[in-house]
Amino acid sequence: MDENAEKCNIKVLVSGSPNVGKSTFFNVVTGKTASVANWPGTTVEKKEALLHYKGERICLTDLPGTYNLFSVSLEEEITLKELLFGDYDAVIVLVDSLSAVKSLYFAVQVLELTPKVVIAFTKFDEAHSKGFHIRTEGISQSLRVPVIPISSITKLGVERLLDETLKVARGQITSNRLELKYPAIEDSIKRIENALSRHEGELKWEKRWVAIKLLEQEKLVSEFVYKRYGEELRLLVEKEIRDYVEKYNRSPREAIISYRYDFVEEIVEKNVMMAKIENPRQRVIEKAFNHPILGPFFATMIYFGIFFVAFTLNTGFPLNFILSSLGKEGWAKVLETYSVSGILSSLFNLLADASRSLFQGRIPDLATSLIADGIIPGVGSVLSFLPLIMISIAFLAILEDSGLGARMAVAYDSILSKFGLTGKSSFPLLISIGCNVPGVLATRVIEDSSERRALIYSIPFVPCQARLVIMVSIVAALFHSPLIGTLAITIAYLISLLVALLTSKLVSMIGSKGSSEERGLLVEIPPLHKPIWKVIWWHVWDNSKHFIKKAGTIIFALSVIIWLMLSISPNLTVTESPSDSIAFYVSTFFSPIGRLYNLGSEASWKTAFMFLNGFLAKEAFIESIALFTPQATSLTDAVATLGYTQQQALAIIIAANLYVPCLATLATMYSEMKSLKGVSLYILYSTSIAILISFVIYRISIFF
Repeated sequence: MDENAEKCNIKVLVSGSPNVGKSTFFNVVTGKTASVANWPGTTVEKKEALLHYKGERICLTDLPGTYNLFSVSLEEEITLKELLFGDYDAVIVLVDSLSAVKSLYFAVQVLELTPKVVIAFTKFDEAHSKGFHIRTEGISQSLRVPVIPISSITKLGVERLLDETLKVARGQITSNRLELKYPAIEDSIKRIENALSRHEGELKWEKRWVAIKLLEQEKLVSEFVYKRYGEELRLLVEKEIRDYVEKYNRSPREAIISYRYDFVEEIVEKNVMMAKIENPRQRVIEKAFNHPILGPFFATMIYFGIFFVAFTLNTGFPLNFILSSLGKEGWAKVLETYSVSGILSSLFNLLADASRSLFQGRIPDLATSLIADGIIPGVGSVLSFLPLIMISIAFLAILEDSGLGARMAVAYDSILSKFGLTGKSSFPLLISIGCNVPGVLATRVIEDSSERRALIYSIPFVPCQARLVIMVSIVAALFHSPLIGTLAITIAYLISLLVALLTSKLVSMIGSKGSSEERGLLVEIPPLHKPIWKVIWWHVWDNSKHFIKKAGTIIFALSVIIWLMLSISPNLTVTESPSDSIAFYVSTFFSPIGRLYNLGSEASWKTAFMFLNGFLAKEAFIESIALFTPQATSLTDAVATLGYTQQQALAIIIAANLYVPCLATLATMYSEMKSLKGVSLYILYSTSIAILISFVIYRISIFF
């Protein structure tokens, strides 16, 4: 928030471990006025806000949630850099009242670096209702900084926390850095401190803290210090580490972590008591989700229920398919027409027709077509995704806030871990069966940046409902045997899902190259409770607003560009015939690919046009077929006129599943990754995979 930097007279960092309630606290305190960007050079979200409080202008910066001040992950590196090199007056460290030991461990690390800290115990009212009794005064005495109990939802203690933060920032409350004793390491610390004293004044951090970090072999601090102190200091530290390992058979870092945890556990033991509260229902749920078979089964049933409700409300799918298979075509049509997406589509069609009638003859035909066929459908395509995104994110937020989400992630973890993912990836993958756009957005629940990147690259291979329409339409027209048709769709689905999982494995392997650490599921298991609707709304609104502002603008712009390609001839005149458009000439450039599948020249350019049109929206893949044969009485007849063999049809539906996703998905991928290079590489990768696999399947199938 650079534009606000000059307006602030106090700068405060908000930090804490994952799941301590940091986002909720930040939203409550700032009143939803935060600006959202990215930390420079990363895809990690950065939130900043300007808060006017008691005559002060306070800049709040929300640091990424981390468990350690040890730069292994990108989030940890960002947090450590900000604490080391950032300009701030105070740090608020949030501690989860329901998981005091783990989140206090992070607070202790911050206190060893700086004393300008205020600690807030979050979820205090919920902890009390579960039988936790926390003596904050005793913890404050041990740590020598203010410790405030708060509840972000009820705003309990929030004002007091801000008051104490102001006192720390103004210097009205002062204390020394927390100095823990590390028996058996103290001599090494002293020797390194003496070596650091030779260049005193070059570092703004305490020598003791630097010595401890060097013994921990923290990469960021070590590189910074060794550049200034030279090889002699490095050799000294390495000798101290080597001597300690030989003497105690463990590294200094392991010992330091152990001593810190001993210190934290002693504080918690003295100041936190818990009364037993029996909850038979919760014990049953815990057992069910921890069962190796029942756990994934119940999680799948919950996901299926969410998927069924979310997509039926938005598009009618999959209930419309079920009704059609039962012979209730009329009911299926009604459901599609009066779904949220159906209503929005009708409204924008009416608006487009009205604008065409209004401007016809009054302004140039090109301008009329731009408004009626470009701008209005472009806005409509953005807004048509919004209800689905809001519904999907709402369900995800309910799962996370209630505590069910963490348990479902654990249930799926053993399966997904084989492909470089963790159980947290289960929701984004399953929701993508309906639509890839909310699937990509749902990857925000993944804290690990490498896993999130792998998942974003994998999700577009999951066949969405629009691709199912492509498969069903082609199979219905060209596969006269229901058994063979079903087999073709099954093969296409299995190949797509396998490619998705193998892609995640490949990206994970590339991302972890050079690292010996294995990725595992690290997730808090919060107590089960009723979801808080206010928190659900914040999640829904944040993600929806982000989609409209970031992905929506890209979708709109590219929609207009593709309209131009479909509506303008190379002579820059408006045309209604696809064969006269720029898109046709682009299609003919790609039509030689059709020769791999023994397609004729006309079938080749039409197929290339279908794939090009499907880039805008996968529904347009099938709609473009109708443009070729306007005299056809049905879509099935139109598909049949293309003259594909069954082997060619199978290759085409496999390629349609695997090649680049729709424009909205690519725009969402870009808005989440902030990498044009990454999206470009994905387009090249997915197109190559689509051609390669569909060609291999075609060559194999012609022998049957």
